[in-house]
Amino acid sequence: APEHLHPAAFDDAVAAFEWAAAATDLPLVLCGESAGGNLAAAVAQATRNHARAAIGQVLIYPELGGDESAGSYSEHAEAPLLSVADIAFYRDVRSTRRQSLDDPTFSP
Repeated sequence: APEHLHPAAFDDAVAAFEWAAAATDLPLVLCGESAGGNLAAAVAQATRNHARAAIGQVLIYPELGGDESAGSYSEHAEAPLLSVADIAFYRDVRSTRRQSLDDPTFSP
């Protein structure tokens, strides 16, 4: 992003999962940090019925959606390193504006 908007990164991540599932018999664990954590969670959800579904996830501060008018979104709306405005900016960088948060490939 921003050259290749959603679902490009998700499609790439699913392709990587499919490659790994075909290339090894070892158990698969999905891992990601920040936007990568979002992708790992989305891939885990999308492939949960796959014959080689991941046995686990390691998600390091992933953005997983949620009610942006409640909880830590409102309590820490002006957090110094990642404000709610920053979250909206990054969401718009990786997707078309007004991306549906109901899309589990974007907001698992």
